[in-house]
Amino acid sequence: MDFSTQNEPVDPVGQWYRMAIEHVLQASEKDVIAHTDWPSRAMRCVADPSHRYPMGMHQNYTPEICIGLSGRPILDIDQQRYSVAPPRLGILPLHTWHSEGFWRRDQPYHMLWLGITKKSVLGTVIHYRPEHGWDCLGRHVAQSPVARQLFDCIGDEDHFPGSDQWELIRGQLLAILGQLAWQSMQSVAPVMGEPSVITRHHAVLEHLKDQLDNHFEHTHDLEQLAQKTRLTSRYIARMFKTWTGVSVHRYHIQQRMNHAMLLCRETNLLVKEIARQVGYDDSLYFSRAFQHHHHCSPSDVRKGLITHKTTL
Repeated sequence: MDFSTQNEPVDPVGQWYRMAIEHVLQASEKDVIAHTDWPSRAMRCVADPSHRYPMGMHQNYTPEICIGLSGRPILDIDQQRYSVAPPRLGILPLHTWHSEGFWRRDQPYHMLWLGITKKSVLGTVIHYRPEHGWDCLGRHVAQSPVARQLFDCIGDEDHFPGSDQWELIRGQLLAILGQLAWQSMQSVAPVMGEPSVITRHHAVLEHLKDQLDNHFEHTHDLEQLAQKTRLTSRYIARMFKTWTGVSVHRYHIQQRMNHAMLLCRETNLLVKEIARQVGYDDSLYFSRAFQHHHHCSPSDVRKGLITHKTTL
């Protein structure tokens, strides 16, 4: 593996924020998926093997907005399936049971999720690749007074805005997306005319990410990589978190759990066999970790079936 210095700036997430801005500018009221009577009651966590949702049905504990960036991602709400192909977007008030997935298994997509609190917005870019599953390309947090306005606007299902307020929401969204794009650029921007640390060590970070994406069964030792690159393990870990928005440990667990979900849906392997394939010797510990990550158990995934309608 060549870990030589690279001089081209790398902004893996900022381009998607900028694309989201373009889509929000293009979107009309008809492109907004917002319904006032989505149920907030609890549902049994079930899986749909025909569309391979990465997390199954789950609730959001902050208001969320999802924006289709490329391809044709699907948003599933209360047994109703919506296309979120650009420039469509979905607005989810608190405690909405929902899931995402692909329209066709062989077609990749990108989706931006915005989790909104009263003080900040967390932007997460999800990438689906056929045969590889789902990856989180990065996360950024924007501290913004606009977040409070948006939270008040969409957070309460009882006071959910009508389509006539789309222009208000659009303005708030554009302000937040602009800030997220700026913060993403800052994380890779050159300082004093020199390439940023992310740019200089991009080959190292790509190598580490590739290992985490494709070798679920191993516990990755940063010390080994540090010796090869003459960097410290703490320095690599800090760069990785700046680049992706999550720690190496959390990213590795996320990739393990996503692969475990894929194996639950597409194979007849026993739970203990799936646990071993994703690096867990204790199947009980694996099941608890799976439940914590996906909000459903491996047996729920195997048993759960749900019939859906489709809205285009």
